[in-house]
This record gives sequence, structure tokens and C-alpha cells, in this order.
Amino acid sequence: MFQIHSIEEILSPFKTPSALSSYARGKLSRVPGDVIGILDAMQRLAGHKLAEEMIFVNDEGKGLYHDYPDLAPLAVGIAVNGQGESWLMDVKSGKIAIFDHGSGDTYPLEMDFWQFLRLADLIGQYERAENTDGIYEAMAQIDIELLENYPFEL
Repeated sequence: MFQIHSIEEILSPFKTPSALSSYARGKLSRVPGDVIGILDAMQRLAGHKLAEEMIFVNDEGKGLYHDYPDLAPLAVGIAVNGQGESWLMDVKSGKIAIFDHGSGDTYPLEMDFWQFLRLADLIGQYERAENTDGIYEAMAQIDIELLENYPFEL
């Protein structure tokens, strides 16, 4: 059975913060909402994964932005999946999207950072589960539109 954990439960294993680049801190400080909470979470999660598809990163303004410079003022990278996609946060809306490096396409998920953390935790549970029944119902608890917007097959 899948559980939607609280943010505190999700972050509790990651007690030691790491330093975020000034680039990441600057971009994250422009995101609407709980900036201090987001900065704290990203400092604790950078370099760690909640799921194979969600490895949290310290965006240093390199790589992705060299190939796609138009993204630089619009988004901050928060995670990668190791398959050529990046999870981005729009700096104006705080909404999460996935960016496909191969095609250059962005797929908005219409969820905020905290919903994304819950999704990452849920996907991690899915990856470790022997019985995957109920995953779609759990995803709908995070966001009813997530099933329509999530770009990967489960």
C-alpha cells in the first residue's frame, strides 16, 4: 500500500545540509511561496535521490543552459532522472516541469515543489514495491491531474 508522507517524514533522513551554489540560491529565492522551506529542502536533498527518476541536484548554471540558453532566466534545475531529462521549477510560478534534453520539449506538471517531493517519495515507494496496485490512486491524492500530466509510464 502506498502512503503519502508528510514533508517532514520525507526530509527526515536528510539531516545534513549541503551548500547550494549561489546560482541555485539566487534562482530559488525568486520562486513564490515558502522560499526558506524550499531552500532548506534543496540543501538537504542535493546529491540524493528519492527515486531513480528523481535525483536532486545543485543547479550551478551549467550544462543544460549551454544547450538551451532560453531556459536560464525561466527555470532552476531541481532534479535529474539519469535518462536525459531534468526536473525544472519555473522561477515565476514555482510550478514543476520535466525537460527532455533530446527533444528540447518541456512538459509542465502543474504541481508545486511540495507536491513534487511527495511524488518523488511515492515513485520511490513504487520502485521498491512488490505489489504496485494502488499507485494511480495515490498519485491522484497528490494532484488529481497528475495522471494526465505525468510523462512516464508506470
